[in-house]
This record gives sequence, structure tokens and C-alpha cells, in this order.
Amino acid sequence: MIERNFDMFSGRNDLEPIYIIKNFPVYCGVTEKDEKEDQFEDMKWMISRGSGMVQLGELLPLDVLYSVSHNASIGGIWTRHHEEFAEFVHKYCGSEGILEIGGGNGILNAIFNDRRFGGVLNGRL
Repeated sequence: MIERNFDMFSGRNDLEPIYIIKNFPVYCGVTEKDEKEDQFEDMKWMISRGSGMVQLGELLPLDVLYSVSHNASIGGIWTRHHEEFAEFVHKYCGSEGILEIGGGNGILNAIFNDRRFGGVLNGRL
């Protein structure tokens, strides 16, 4: 695990633990491996008292986190999910920005920004 000692937004060393999920699966998907090979780590959530941002206190190495490629494309259900979630966030958070951790394809962010900027992106997702 890679320990995060500072707020990733402000750079301050003011992280405090708020919650730990014990033995969280490293990979949440279907594999052909025996379940005895599954890897688990504690998921440690921290808060920066300066910025108020919640973030992970320990990170998996990228080669472990992305050892199995998934979600290369999305279909209609995920597209509808992203559209509805972006609308929800826009409704309750206004036009403030949002950083989605785990949305590597960037589609949710693009849909949110399209709403945020009043459709000026013209569907360029």
C-alpha cells in the first residue's frame, strides 16, 4: 500500500482518519481464479480538516489496482445512469465542480460539465 500523508488538493499535512472498511476486495468483478487467490485490503478513508475533502489514506499500486482491465466501453444502462446521476449532482450541488474517483473513462465528468456549462459542449463526450 502507498500511504498518503497529505491532502491531495491543498498539499497540507492535515489528514485525519474517519472510517475504515476492513478487508475490502481489491478487485470487484468476476474472474476465473479460485476465490482463495482474492486479495483484500483495508480501505482507509481520511478527511482533510483544511479543505474538507474526503480521500483515501492508502492507495493500491496502479499495477495491482488495474491488473485486470474492465469497462472498456459502456452501454445504454450506464449511459442513462451517468446522465441521471449528473442531473442529481447538478441539482443539489449547483454548478460547482465535482471530481469522480474511479470514473476513468471520464464520461460522467463530461456529462456533468455539459450540464454545468449549459450544453455548450454539444455532446462532445
